[in-house]
Amino acid sequence: MHSGARLSETGAQIDLESVTKVYRGSTEETIKGIDLSIKEGEFMTFLGGSGTGKTTTLNMIAGFETVTTGEIHLDGKDISRQKPHERGLGMVFQNYALFPHMTVRENIEFPLKQRKVSPKGIAQQVNEALDMVDLGQFGERLPSQLSGGQQQRVALARAIVYSPRVLLLDEPLGALDRRLRESLQVEISRIHRELGLTFVYVTHDQEEALGMSDRIAVFRDGQIEQVGTPTEVYESPANSFVATFLGDSNVFSGSLKGDVLDTGWAQFKVDAGMSSNQQSGAMDLVVRPEHMSIGDPPAAPHNSITGGVISVMFQGAYRRVSVELSNGLVCLVREPASVRSGVSIGDRVTVWWHPVVGIAVAGEKASA
Repeated sequence: MHSGARLSETGAQIDLESVTKVYRGSTEETIKGIDLSIKEGEFMTFLGGSGTGKTTTLNMIAGFETVTTGEIHLDGKDISRQKPHERGLGMVFQNYALFPHMTVRENIEFPLKQRKVSPKGIAQQVNEALDMVDLGQFGERLPSQLSGGQQQRVALARAIVYSPRVLLLDEPLGALDRRLRESLQVEISRIHRELGLTFVYVTHDQEEALGMSDRIAVFRDGQIEQVGTPTEVYESPANSFVATFLGDSNVFSGSLKGDVLDTGWAQFKVDAGMSSNQQSGAMDLVVRPEHMSIGDPPAAPHNSITGGVISVMFQGAYRRVSVELSNGLVCLVREPASVRSGVSIGDRVTVWWHPVVGIAVAGEKASA
């Protein structure tokens, strides 16, 4: 149980305006003119692979990296040239960054002592923070006496104890095993809800981003490809890069004419509502594996293709079936384990889907 104590009243709004970053000795922009508004109290996730600029952008918000051009505003105030400690933001790192010679309580007290909070105030705020992360009974232990997950909870408590309005989290769960990571995802989401802080969270894990965020900013090559809710970026990706980066996708490239995509080797019906929003010409049709089925297709307008099964992988609640088409393209189908399609490697099968589940987008596939 948690006391419900609020260590902060509300989050702050963050605005990035035409922010760029060029490192000394380089002429190439690492961050290429980012414009982004993060609402107060929002859980915003920066998602992308290694070297895409998400951590550099977070560090510019924190003040650990300087802005080359552009401005960063906190509740309308330009903080671009302020030192990190002047910004009053909380920060949680992947490696915890705890003081090994200090107890849990002393680690959490440290930022309050730096701010010259009274001893009575320190005791109260530390107790609230310990309660918030369910570590009330571990206050006198050293970090070395805690598990990785418990150490990360201490780091969280230390970051929120002085009531920052913004919490920046840089791959905070990256060093933990999958089960522990999933448990702490729930805890971090709960802390966000209870405190009402603005969270800016960096991760390369698509499932983590989809499960925790209010909105996601998808990074590539120092730019943001799309900003949207988890549902928006997954179901209505801006381009093929976003579609293939966020989960598995089947991508069929061709030329869109009305509501038909001509790939040169097949023609696929595209949902009329979707095609009306696209200009005719070069286009990709994206179909998620969970929207495809194996077997005899219903009557038109369903699309269908045939191929040979090259792998069947059981993955708990579902099976992942790979079907190689005659042109060498591999189509992925994710079917519930409860569905008894009985397909085996080497079988010739028909894969089908309804046009309404296809997404017509411009662009290219994500690189591996």
